[in-house]
Amino acid sequence: MPGPGFGRTFPTISAALGSSLAQQAAQRGTLLAIQVSAGRYQERLLLAQPHVTIAAHPPGAEVEVVWATEQPYQSVVDCTARGGCDISGNGLDGVLVRSGAEPSITDCIIHDNKGAGLSLQVSWPGWVGQLAVLDTSWS
Repeated sequence: MPGPGFGRTFPTISAALGSSLAQQAAQRGTLLAIQVSAGRYQERLLLAQPHVTIAAHPPGAEVEVVWATEQPYQSVVDCTARGGCDISGNGLDGVLVRSGAEPSITDCIIHDNKGAGLSLQVSWPGWVGQLAVLDTSWS
């Protein structure tokens, strides 16, 4: 049975993450599921609450989130929630690291993506810890 807010649309992924529905889910400790249509989204995702699922819709749709800024040390996804991360069902790579990025990926499972689980297009001074890459088309 769909929860409250099912079918509601937002102009950006960040707007959905900052909505009153997201705040209510965090207060209740329930899952917040955000379905994202195919496309390129230029925004920074701040994940501060646990139990958040951001998934391509329909499954396998090509969703790309990019963030460009003059400020140093700003990642595309900044996750301060505890409990690990699950990246799955992407029409592209699960995680793509490009030039200038210095990400830290920990306590994460990357699976069931059409591209690579973790794709590095540069030499990388970042950190990876407790990472599992499973069932991707490429590895």
